[in-house]
Amino acid sequence: MTRPSFVRRIRANAAHLLALVRGVEDREYRPLDAEWHNILQAIEFGLDHEEALAETAELWQALIGFIESRGYFGTWQAVTWKVAAKIPLLPPELACRVANEAGFFFQKVNDPSRSLEMHAAALKSAGEAGNRFERALAILGNGNARVALRLYDQAETDIREALEILDELDEGRLHHASGVELLGLIASNRGDYPEAERLLSQSAKGYLEAGHHRKAANAFYNLGFTQDLAGKYREAIETLEAALKLLKPGIDRIAWANVYLAMGTSYFHLRDYPRAKKTFQAIDLQFLEKHGLLEQLMWTTNNLGNVALKELEWKLAWDYLSYSIRLARTLGNGISLGNSLGDLAEALLNLGKRDAARSALDEAIEALENYPENDWARKRLAAILAQRRDAFG
Repeated sequence: MTRPSFVRRIRANAAHLLALVRGVEDREYRPLDAEWHNILQAIEFGLDHEEALAETAELWQALIGFIESRGYFGTWQAVTWKVAAKIPLLPPELACRVANEAGFFFQKVNDPSRSLEMHAAALKSAGEAGNRFERALAILGNGNARVALRLYDQAETDIREALEILDELDEGRLHHASGVELLGLIASNRGDYPEAERLLSQSAKGYLEAGHHRKAANAFYNLGFTQDLAGKYREAIETLEAALKLLKPGIDRIAWANVYLAMGTSYFHLRDYPRAKKTFQAIDLQFLEKHGLLEQLMWTTNNLGNVALKELEWKLAWDYLSYSIRLARTLGNGISLGNSLGDLAEALLNLGKRDAARSALDEAIEALENYPENDWARKRLAAILAQRRDAFG
């Protein structure tokens, strides 16, 4: 049996660390860089003692901004699973807040099904606590997860319901901007680029008005990515340069990687391959791999493979694209899988591996046919079908 004095020390330590986190005066969280291993260990320890669960769960919740800014989602995934398992033991007012944050966390690590489970738990606890704000966030979280699951109509319904509640409460400006951003992503996926640009610009403005530069930079990233899809490559680069000005070196590592990925892509589409290559190479691949940021790693290696194709470096392209394909399989990302397989086929054909190239094209077509609702995937599928006809008749 755990001694009461020992539990009191655990709770006191959690309370001390919580005060340290809440004492950070801005969203850079620099004072936590030297402490985060100790904090992670304290959370893991506290979760093993039911009497200290409330303080420990609250400490975990307070750290979400730090985790997001540094891109530590992979490093914190195991402890977040433990937090999620303890949510039923928390009082409703705390449980709904922790469950919602866990739902958004699992979305970041490409687990939308688990995210939906967390937001369902948040809805239940929010109802018990009478907390309409957390109820709105749970519904917004459902919309977020359903965007990832490509359930766009259902996602849009969720998001608009959440925004109505936030408007009635007249609070949660950051979350309101997040809902608008999600609507912009839905429009972008559907190929309605003018509407997507309008919504994403509105979202970025909302984040800036709320004083959150990292989230504004991410909205600008999505806006630049959409402008690239619409063929507005130079406008995209200007938008992404504006995003970079909102970020600081060593902070917001995911946002940095995303912006450089999108900017390099626009340079690539402008056929400025040296600048595209330099931009992609500025992304720290080892950091992405170490912290489990596999989606960014997948895109970066795919893009480096595409540059290698343009430079006629067939073996190097094969290496990069094969690695990207392995990551796409791991993540279950069919669009990226189909795209990279189509690129790999080009490298294989130039290496004289026609049977392997045919197999890659067949698998790419099969993968992309699963995304009829995505405008970009439909266009990529048409290009790969033409590629197969040209190569094999």
